Amino acid sequence: MALWVLAYWWYLALLAAIAKTQAGSGPWRKIVVFRPGLDPASYESVLRGFGGRLAKTLPIADAAVALFPAGEARLETLAKHPQVTAVEDDCTVALCGTGQPAEEIPWGVARVEAPAAWSRSLGSGVKVGLIDTGVDLRHPDLQENLKGGINLLCPGQPP
Repeated sequence: MALWVLAYWWYLALLAAIAKTQAGSGPWRKIVVFRPGLDPASYESVLRGFGGRLAKTLPIADAAVALFPAGEARLETLAKHPQVTAVEDDCTVALCGTGQPAEEIPWGVARVEAPAAWSRSLGSGVKVGLIDTGVDLRHPDLQENLKGGINLLCPGQPP
């Protein structure tokens, strides 16, 4: 419970800092989350009705990044619009540190118990088979590592 209260106060302090920096810094960037199922083509008209301008759609999140004039009073009303579920600040976040310590084994590697196998093999000559229904065979990161495939759903078609 104490950790939750601390996180809540930290969040409020962050929001206050963002509001203070946005007060005179040009247009406000907001992330507007829409109700699921709303056609992204209609985002712009909803935003325009509240003084906003569409900057980018975020279709996976049913959201959009929008620019509003600084101090726009209609933002509180936008948050209550029947097609909107939330209006949040779009702020830059920076991470401190360099990630995990160099000596720590990543969670996924430990989960598959890879360290126990390292005394027998480090992977030389090992072939891996993968069954996946969503691989983009044209993706540049895969080009050097793909060694063929088979389409079991539509034999004769490319994998």
